[in-house]
Amino acid sequence: MKFPFKELGLLAGMALSVFGVIKAVDYFEPSDIDIMADTKGALVYQEPLQKEIETALFTFEADGAQLIPQALFDVTGVVLGKKRYLPWGAYHMAPWDIGIGWNEMSDPANLSEVSFWQRNRFMHYRYGAGASVNKYMIIPNSANIHIIPANDEVKRQMSEVKEGNLVRLTGFLVDISDGETYLKTSLERGDTGAGACEILYVQAIDLDPIS
Repeated sequence: MKFPFKELGLLAGMALSVFGVIKAVDYFEPSDIDIMADTKGALVYQEPLQKEIETALFTFEADGAQLIPQALFDVTGVVLGKKRYLPWGAYHMAPWDIGIGWNEMSDPANLSEVSFWQRNRFMHYRYGAGASVNKYMIIPNSANIHIIPANDEVKRQMSEVKEGNLVRLTGFLVDISDGETYLKTSLERGDTGAGACEILYVQAIDLDPIS
């Protein structure tokens, strides 16, 4: 996908060393994301910013699992749904799923025509026969994200996230390895089904991104 953000120039010039990638997080905070409503009614009309990491030179740990960074990730959007899961199963280190939408899926008029719900680590949707929305609008402009909190502040803020809020999530898309299973994050926005969810190691949440 193409991401027309000024920050890509900065990130592209960073050396992917341990120091370089870790320091990139300090600067991976675009301050000029266009999130005010445009003429079509969208509240957020830029896609997530993603900078893939060709070689993971460092990992994170979470509840006994190894997290292997695959990309820097920054997304701002409308919360389409939020669900907390019990801490067991393959994704036990990711207690929350957040559905988030941008572009057409941040337009209140469109969202009034579609319902979202989350179950079994998937996000589902339904719309009526006469709706102006369709799957070709919904799928590339929304994501179900498995949330792995990086710190206690992220955990605290997650309790405040509610459906309909505008939020911004910043961190790393990661694969998960626990010695028995290997779970891969999605690196695309248009995929569906098993493996289509993003696994995000969240280092920061902004609950008021338009302030």
